[in-house]
Amino acid sequence: MRLLALPLVFSLLATVASSQDPEKVHLAWKFMKGESLRYEMTYGMDMNIADMEIKQEILSAFTMGVQEVNADGSATVEMRYDRVKIKMSGVLEVEYDSDAPKKEGGEKKEGEEGMPDIAGMMSRAMGVMVGKSFTVRMSRKGEMSDIKGFDKIMEAMAKEFGAEGGGEMLKGMYSEDQVRQMFQSGFGFVPNRAVAKGESWDNNAEFKLEQLGTMSMKSKLTLRDIKREGKEAAIKMDTKIDVKGDEGAMVEVTDGKMNSELTWSVELGRLESMSGTMTMKMGAAGQEFDISAAITMKLAPKKDRKDH
Repeated sequence: MRLLALPLVFSLLATVASSQDPEKVHLAWKFMKGESLRYEMTYGMDMNIADMEIKQEILSAFTMGVQEVNADGSATVEMRYDRVKIKMSGVLEVEYDSDAPKKEGGEKKEGEEGMPDIAGMMSRAMGVMVGKSFTVRMSRKGEMSDIKGFDKIMEAMAKEFGAEGGGEMLKGMYSEDQVRQMFQSGFGFVPNRAVAKGESWDNNAEFKLEQLGTMSMKSKLTLRDIKREGKEAAIKMDTKIDVKGDEGAMVEVTDGKMNSELTWSVELGRLESMSGTMTMKMGAAGQEFDISAAITMKLAPKKDRKDH
């Protein structure tokens, strides 16, 4: 009788084992007071309009300094810019690096035929960001609130452009909610639950873009792999980009998407790196054109980084 019961026991054990949840990891920010994380973000864009090739290469570096950690695990974080590098060709020729030695005689110049020196204004405005900071409250999920000080950065940048160069328009481009959504889209993608390998979750963001409309980014994220004995997570993110144009918008976006790969430290509770490609189909003044961009973000302590 006992021998006859063994197959039933084995069958029950197999059923119990198969019903158990697979290994799961909890993805959440872990803040420590006094900790500083320095990220470098690069953006490289190619665009062709009416046989004119336009290129942009932008590098921005900022440090996230944890000032206080609250009982719920959220933190007051200072975001401080320490480097800006920009190179543009096509409509505007701009080249600026805040790490480069300062040239003698930095007087402002006029553009051709007395027009404003837009390229120079842009370089100076970007340079104004270096050393400036703002604070934000950041939850363990990466949600952001209570942004303070970013308006001062925008005022300083707008001053370099002046009224004729579009300084007031620049100030109007970034409200507190827009800034919150932009930073949250880069840091607030983690789920509010433990997830297993192969499991997916959604993350959506929406913000207003001046002279374009309301941009929505709908992302599906998938935990692709768990590495280093559960200490590291590899995440795949597929994003659909839609733009609802305002009346009289100068540019129309007909299609957009972005595919990204992210590395998350489960052990330390932070984003280690992100790399992605974005493509968009756009139209303006009767012309249609495609945009392709490569975007990366990585932890890069200044003392260890190589020159770009």
